[in-house]
Amino acid sequence: MKKELPKAYADDLIMEKLIGLSQKLRWMQRRQAMEYGLTPLQLSVLHYLYHKKNEPVYPAELASALDITRSTVTEALKSLHGKKMLQWSRDTADARKQQLRLTDWGGQVAHTSLFYLTPLRHIIAPVTPAQKRVLLQHLDGILLKLTAELE
Repeated sequence: MKKELPKAYADDLIMEKLIGLSQKLRWMQRRQAMEYGLTPLQLSVLHYLYHKKNEPVYPAELASALDITRSTVTEALKSLHGKKMLQWSRDTADARKQQLRLTDWGGQVAHTSLFYLTPLRHIIAPVTPAQKRVLLQHLDGILLKLTAELE
């Protein structure tokens, strides 16, 4: 029978494991971004747009989703536009809004660069859908509460 960990120690251990996982994922993302001459943020922008390719996406939504300022998003978008990975067009309903869309090249880079997550996909593949839902609920809850604490 396994001995139960003291609550404070278990909490600290969970936080350390989350930090370690985050660091490894950032390292993997940074390495992948460098292969395409991108920053990790630019790669995150491509991935977000790739996953939303059938929906209109606007800079304000992107800033909110990535939890960054509008000016930081604008810099990333200008750079990606200059690299021919992104295009924007006026929204048909509101000409003041700019709709974002990946170019064919940007879509190819986004798709191919997602392969850096393959080792993690193999690790979580055996987890049941129900367990994944619970994990996502817990992670979302932690992120929401932490964000609220920091504001």
